[in-house]
Amino acid sequence: MTYLWLKTFHVLAVITWMAGAFYIFRIVAYHTKHREQRETAAVFREMERKMLLIVMRPGAAVTVALGIAMLVSKPELLAHRWMHVKLAAVLGMLAFHGYAEWAAAHVARDQYVLTERRARLLHIVPTVLLGLIVAMVIVKPF
Repeated sequence: MTYLWLKTFHVLAVITWMAGAFYIFRIVAYHTKHREQRETAAVFREMERKMLLIVMRPGAAVTVALGIAMLVSKPELLAHRWMHVKLAAVLGMLAFHGYAEWAAAHVARDQYVLTERRARLLHIVPTVLLGLIVAMVIVKPF
């Protein structure tokens, strides 16, 4: 029963993390678009900061912590190839998260490292990774 509770809260944490992952680069795109408008840019800067601080960082930390707890609870899951693919996709999400932190930190210092278009396109990355993760967990194709 403990495993099912871990899994429940893990899924809730994933949803939280993904909400931020889907939106962070949209905010960066708007920030980049309106960078000449100081007051508007300041609002987007604050939105980026809060998205990372309040949504994405806690969501990622709880997701990873509960994922580890689930694997400790059921170590036999590590014997499955679908779990290896899932964990690789999770590492990809962590890398994406790190890139979001890096990009937002630069934009906060008025260093626009991405074009508006590139920032908008980056929402595809967590979509693909989450699709892969969900497919591995539900379909278990290997």
